Amino acid sequence: MDILENQLIRAVLMKDRDKTKELSESIFNKIAEDHTSFDFFKNYLIQFNGIFYWNTIKNIKDIEYTNTILHERNSFLLKISESNDIKSLKAIFFEMLDFYTASQNKLIYNCSNPLIKTILIYIYNNCGKKITLEILSNKFHISKSYLSNLISKHVGHSLPAILLNFRLEKAILLLLDSNLSINEISHLVGFDSTSYFCHQFKNEYGITPKQFRSEGNLSI
Repeated sequence: MDILENQLIRAVLMKDRDKTKELSESIFNKIAEDHTSFDFFKNYLIQFNGIFYWNTIKNIKDIEYTNTILHERNSFLLKISESNDIKSLKAIFFEMLDFYTASQNKLIYNCSNPLIKTILIYIYNNCGKKITLEILSNKFHISKSYLSNLISKHVGHSLPAILLNFRLEKAILLLLDSNLSINEISHLVGFDSTSYFCHQFKNEYGITPKQFRSEGNLSI
């Protein structure tokens, strides 16, 4: 069970919705097999809500954004306390996962357009590969020009800027949570060269990836 839970936490951090859904189903079924107490389900969801909340805000410096996440955390606590059956708790569990998966990145969280939010999550999950407007337009059956306009309107950034944001964020997670070399991380998240990755990282955060890893800097 501990392995499944750790895998779920990581899947949420990496915004892998398919993996998150698969793991959450497995966890919920495992709990249903091993425990019959309704109160156990409630306490379990309360604990997970806290874990997801702290994992979400620990790298955020924006106080207003943090307060928004806190508000949603409290909203989930209220829903859990008011729930009176297993079916509703399961729905809350999946709602929590959807929220915390999207809220891991501010660009995704702040996007109110369902189609663009779906596209952003796809980009995040595939940013280690080549991503272009043409690839996205074919994938989501929408013209390149219209897609470009929608992204600009609902995100406020160009596709290259979004890709850079996602790649650097993924790099941070890997720097903190893996033993991969900086060269391996740079290629894994989609940079063509390690030197360019290091340049962009320092330009964004003021320190190099090596310094970030050695200092364990969580306040960037």
